[in-house]
Amino acid sequence: MTPAQYCRRKTLAASSSFFLPFFFLPPPRRAAMYAVYAFCREVDDIVDSGLPIPEAARQLEAWQQELQQAFAGHPTHPITLELAHYQPLFELPTQPFYDILAGMAMDLQQNRYQTLDDLLRYCYRVAVTVGIIAVRIFVHGRTPVGWEEGRERLFAQQLGMALQLTNIVRDVAEDARMGRIYLPQHWMASMGVASSDILQHRWTPALGELLRQLADLAEGYYRGADEWMTSPQERQILRPALFMGAIYHTRLQRLRQDGFHCFGALRRFSLLEKAGIIWQAWRREEARLPGGGAPDPTRGMIPLDPRNY
Repeated sequence: MTPAQYCRRKTLAASSSFFLPFFFLPPPRRAAMYAVYAFCREVDDIVDSGLPIPEAARQLEAWQQELQQAFAGHPTHPITLELAHYQPLFELPTQPFYDILAGMAMDLQQNRYQTLDDLLRYCYRVAVTVGIIAVRIFVHGRTPVGWEEGRERLFAQQLGMALQLTNIVRDVAEDARMGRIYLPQHWMASMGVASSDILQHRWTPALGELLRQLADLAEGYYRGADEWMTSPQERQILRPALFMGAIYHTRLQRLRQDGFHCFGALRRFSLLEKAGIIWQAWRREEARLPGGGAPDPTRGMIPLDPRNY
C-alpha cells in the first residue's frame, strides 16, 4: 500500500462529513487533505482508544518526534511521507500540526473546562488549527485579489470554532461515556446543570437550554465565516470549506429542531443526505449575484486573538 492509499483509506474509513467536500478539490489538493485528515484521525484514535494515559501520552510524544523528522526531510510513517511531500508544495505552516497534538494531549490531562475561554482554547487547538492548514491548501497558488495570510487565518478561526462547537453539542452523550464534559463548568453551575445528570444520561430542560446557548454561539461563528467571504472568487476557491460548513450547520439546525435532547438515538446523515446538503449549498453559491454589494467582512464576526490559544 502506498502512503497516498494509506491516507485515503484512513479518511474513507472514518465516514467523515469532510470526505465528500474533498471531491471538489483538484487531485493534488485532495491528496494533501487526505494526508492532513489521516494525521488528525491517527492521533485522535490514540486519545480515544482507551489506552492507559501514560501509554497514550508516549504515543503522542512519538508523533511529535515523527513530525519533527518529517519536516526536516526524514519521514518514516505513511502519513508523514505524504505530509512531507505536500508541506513544501503548498507552503503549509508546521506549527498547527504541533498545536493539534497539544489539543489531543489536553484530552489526556483534563476532562472538564471551567470557563468558555478554556473551552475555546481547546477548540482552537483541535479544530481551528486544521482549518488553518486546510485553507492554505485551498488557496495556495490561486490566491484571490486582496487575499493575505491574516484573512485565511480569520476565516479558518470562524469556521473551525463553528464546526467544533457543533461537535460538542452533538456528542454530549458519547463524550460522557468517556467521562468527558465539554461544557463550561461555570455555565453549568449558573444554570443548575449537574455533572452527574450528564454522566448518567439524564436530560433536563436546563441542559437543553445550555446546549441552545452553546449552539447560538456556534451560529455566530457560522455567520462570521460566511460573511468573511466577500467576493465570488474567494467563495469559489473556498467552496469545499463552505460545503463542510453547510453539512455541520444543517446538523446543528437538526439538533435545535430536536430540542437538544442529546441522550436519544443520534441521527447521523447518510451519504445521500450529505450529498443533498452539498447540492443545495452549490445551488446557493451559483445563485449569488457577482455584481451585488460586498458585505462588511467584520460584521457578525467574533474576534479571536490567536495568542490566547
